[in-house]
This record gives sequence, C-alpha cells and structure tokens, in this order.
Amino acid sequence: MSSDCYYVRVGTLEGKSVTLHCLTGFAGGMKDYATTRSFALLLLIDARKRADDTPDLVRGAPKEVAKLRKALAKKVAKARSPLLDEVSWPRYKEDWHAENTPRYIQRVKLLERHNDLHEWKLEKARAELSPLQDKGFGAFLEAAWERMHGFDLQVEVTDAKYLAHLVEGHLFPTTAFDVWSEPKAAPPKKAQEPKGPRMQKPAAAPKGNYAGMALDDSFWPANVRKPRDISGSNFQQANLTTVVRTPYVKALECDFTKAKMTRKTTWDLDTYIIGWKLRGSLFRGASLKDAVFSDCDLSHCDFTGADLRDATFMTNNLKGAIFKGANLKNALIPPEFARQANLEEAKNYSPAPGGAPGAQCRALSRLLSQSKEISFEVHSATPDAEGNRSKLSFGRSSDDEKRIRVYRISLLSTDGDTDELSDSHFSIDVEARKFGSRLREMADSFPEPQRWKLDLSTLTVRSRGAPIATRALKDIVRGALVEIFNES
Repeated sequence: MSSDCYYVRVGTLEGKSVTLHCLTGFAGGMKDYATTRSFALLLLIDARKRADDTPDLVRGAPKEVAKLRKALAKKVAKARSPLLDEVSWPRYKEDWHAENTPRYIQRVKLLERHNDLHEWKLEKARAELSPLQDKGFGAFLEAAWERMHGFDLQVEVTDAKYLAHLVEGHLFPTTAFDVWSEPKAAPPKKAQEPKGPRMQKPAAAPKGNYAGMALDDSFWPANVRKPRDISGSNFQQANLTTVVRTPYVKALECDFTKAKMTRKTTWDLDTYIIGWKLRGSLFRGASLKDAVFSDCDLSHCDFTGADLRDATFMTNNLKGAIFKGANLKNALIPPEFARQANLEEAKNYSPAPGGAPGAQCRALSRLLSQSKEISFEVHSATPDAEGNRSKLSFGRSSDDEKRIRVYRISLLSTDGDTDELSDSHFSIDVEARKFGSRLREMADSFPEPQRWKLDLSTLTVRSRGAPIATRALKDIVRGALVEIFNES
C-alpha cells in the first residue's frame, strides 16, 4: 500500500469555497480524518505539487476515467497558482502555521463522513478489494471510494485567487496532516444543578496490565496470520526484549513508558518491529536503542525522552508522532517520513542524507511495468579502508520467471582491483510501483555514510522490450539514482 495519508478529489468550486472529497489512505488508521485549517492549506498546495503523481492513481481504472483524470492533472500542473507563488513548499512547523495559515484559509467545515464503520469491517473490505490491485492501483482506488472510510470538507479561503489552480474532478494523493491544532473557545458554562450524593464510578479495567513484568517468548504470537491484539494495554517499565522479530501485532494506544524493548549483550542485537499497529501509543522514556521499525503505523505516538540511538524507521506512518527530548543520535528516518513527525525538540537528530523519491523514480517504476526486463549496476564513489567498493545491482528476482513480476535490488561489495564479488550486504524485493521507496530503503542500508555517493560514470543499463531507447532509459535511471543518493 501507498504511504500517502489521503486521496483527494476536487469537488464544487464556488467563489472562495471548494468542496474536497477525501478518502482515508492506507498508511495509518482506517478511520483517520482531519479538519484543521493547516490540513486544508496543505491539501490546496498538494493539489498542484502532487499532480504529477495522478497517473499512478489511475492505472487500471476505466480508460475514460483514467484519460480524464490525467488531462485534469496536466491542466492543474500547468496552471498559475498565486497560492504557490506565496507558499513555495508545505511548511510542517506548528508555529509557522499559527502565523500564516489564517492568511489563506478562512474556515473549514466537515460536511459528512462516509463508511464510518468499525475498523474490523473496513479491514475486511480492504482485504476483499486487494485483488483489484493486480489490475492496477487505479482499479483498487475506484472501488475503495465506495467501501472505505472517507469524508467531505468545505474549505473557504480568504481570497478566491488561492483556488485559481484547482479544477473540479482533479484527483491527487497527499501526506497532509493536522500540523496546527488551533485553540478552541471554551463552551459556555451551564447553570449548575444541586449535586446529589457523589457516586464513585468503577474504574475501567485496562485490556491487560503487564507493568513491570518480564515477558517471555510465549507471550508473542507464533501465528502471523492471527496477530495478537494487545490494544490499550499497560507495559510501563516492562521488559519486552523477547519481541526481537515478532511481526504484525495490533497495539493501539498502549503505554510503553520506560519499557525496555532492545536487549544488550556483548553485541547490539536489533529488535525488528514489523507491521505493528501502534497508533496513539506512548513510548516515553522507553529503551529503543537499535530498534528497527518497518511498515508500522506510528501515527500520533509519543516518543518523548525515549532512547532511540541507532534506531531505524523504514516505510512507517509517522503522522503527528512526537519526539520531544528523544535521543536520536545516529537514528535514521527517511525524509519523506520525517516530514510527517514533530522532530523539532528531539536531541541529536540529524536529517538522513539523500533525497526522497521523485518524478524520475516514478518514471522508472512505470517503465518497469512496460518493459520485459530492465537491469542496471553502479558503483559507490568512495572505497572502504581495504579498497573495496559497494555496488548497487538491480535486476530480475528469479531466473525461472518468464514475465518479471518482482525485481530485486542488492547491495554488494566488490574487490577494488578485480571488481569480483566479495560480499553481499543486503537485498530487497521491488514490487510493482514501489521502485522509489525500495531504492530509498536500500540507500538507508548502506554501511557507511561516506559511501553514499555513487560514481554515476560506472552506471551500466540493460533492457529488453523497453518502450524507449537504452540511452533515454539510462538518463531516467541516472535521474532516479540522483534523486535518492546524490542529493544533500
């Protein structure tokens, strides 16, 4: 699934007002929605900034629908925008929005929510719709509008010119979220009636109270097809080091305050937290050194004061996550996810090197689905102390496949003199339409930051059945590598 938080269709435009139809994305909670003015401003900006991504959203949709959406996206991309002239790029700082958002957004009104069902019903609907992705994400998305959670917003701007770039029917993705929660006026006080005898309400029992406990291997589920639901549980100061590689746990709004989740031995052993649903959980003061979070929902989690040294966050939803006072020394958060979180008051945080997937990565993703085969190799620019160089190799995942469904990208080490393979560090399967995110994940796995830069003069590209010439294909591959590796 995509890491976008929402998919948005532009509805009726009238004067200073526009209706935006929003479909909740698949990177966070199934019923997420937002109504703040800061969220609305980011939507108006992404309508044009993300217009180039629209073709990816309509692949597999009915031909007439796809053709119309692409045409509208091109029109929006070329339109002059007084809003973007003044706000060149979305700001993700709360103080910036507090000062600037009211200049552009007058008010936001939630008109309606659609398919506001229990999460398990939405998860079932998503599972039933998933096979449509074989036809293309557009086929899945068109069906999702009918069965998945969505909401309609009416956005009124301070000047009609700030809607000049919008076109009714335009579809675009967004990673927007509530950056600035505006202070609300207190409701008027009701006249107090005389109080009767005070009745003591029974305290609601938590889902599970494991505070201070050391949990052994038997606590974690052995069957990943039936993941354990421990939502709402208390794990304060618990020893959870046996988690190690347990995937797909549902742990919404849990309290992991001062919990220990990574073990310390004669060597550092990484704890892999894969596919966990942790939305709204507390990790205040938790021990998470060397932890690896992958494909998790960490939206609105609170990592205040946590030890996150050498931690890695790969392909996670970090919308609204708080890292106040957290120690992020040598921690790795890819830029496309770092911008979702509040990292301003984190300790020792350094932005990850490199850039985020852009137009060139998307172009190469499209070519992979249009070609019989594409492969490339490129060396790192700087050898290690022993003279060996890293080599990035991309090609088919299996020699047995006649039609390539999954590619593989590998990080190898070669002898500096002979170019012979001396070691294999890491490999990632690259599914359809995910080239950019997987390349970024591979880049984050490079053993040494100084070896990030690539020697693009060593780039070799091969193709079979590609719709463009090899020379043009090589330019696109080079551009995709530059987007990820050679940006600072």
